[in-house]
Amino acid sequence: MSSVWDGRRLLVHDPEEYRPWILYEAPEEHPDALDQVTGWRVDPTSATFESTCPSAAPIGHRTILGRTAVGYRCGPIHTPQYDREARSIWLDEKAGLLLVDPPISATAIEEHPVITRSTFSTRPPAGSEVTVYGAKEGEGQPGRAPGFRLERLDGGTARLADYAGRPVVLAFFASDIVFDPAGEECRRCIPSLLDLQRETSGGAHPAVLAVQGGDRGKPGHLMVPRGLRLPVANDPGYDVQHSYGLEQRVGFAFIAADGTLRQVIDGPATAPQLRAALDRLH
Repeated sequence: MSSVWDGRRLLVHDPEEYRPWILYEAPEEHPDALDQVTGWRVDPTSATFESTCPSAAPIGHRTILGRTAVGYRCGPIHTPQYDREARSIWLDEKAGLLLVDPPISATAIEEHPVITRSTFSTRPPAGSEVTVYGAKEGEGQPGRAPGFRLERLDGGTARLADYAGRPVVLAFFASDIVFDPAGEECRRCIPSLLDLQRETSGGAHPAVLAVQGGDRGKPGHLMVPRGLRLPVANDPGYDVQHSYGLEQRVGFAFIAADGTLRQVIDGPATAPQLRAALDRLH
């Protein structure tokens, strides 16, 4: 996998992805991806060092790739998102370059790379398949909602233009959440969708379009959560969801009658959060 960051956009090439090229228009909204290119310099005196290496304890020096490296023993990390066991990291003492952070370790350092006009280009190769994550507009500065045209599960098409002149909510969900009805992997995924259905009187006030990402299922066995009675359109490659800057298994986009994107919620929302976002559409 390779990443290029030009200070504004981030381009990632991952041959194992559905589409091998991924473009982040607002990488600061995707910290895990941005950390791949900004997390290699570490300042042990900074306030953020404690979050990456809790209870840091120096463990001495050694030579790595011809450089003097200083080591730190980091305590375990436990957050709602992930757990990480205690580990030892090694930094270039002079430059602060991260050399070892298990299971990753540097194998070579190019001292004098050749820099050309294309070195930091975030333009995907011509003709390549690209997934584009748009910026999450609507947080204080409303922008135009990205248009789309999708196939509905009940036949026909669904377009943003179909809702011109009236507010609409897009409720994105990954089709595989139907295999997690008890919420063991995503506790509020399905309840969040059903909360929106209830808060909008079945998707009537305002209109709601559910957007199913991934596999649509087979006739008679559509991959839609039980109890969800909203109209559903299929977004097989998650292109529409990503164009709104959303990447979680459930997410919401609130679009006003004038076509501006008022708010997005990337992840399962509570009923009060949904009500507050719906109020902003009036």
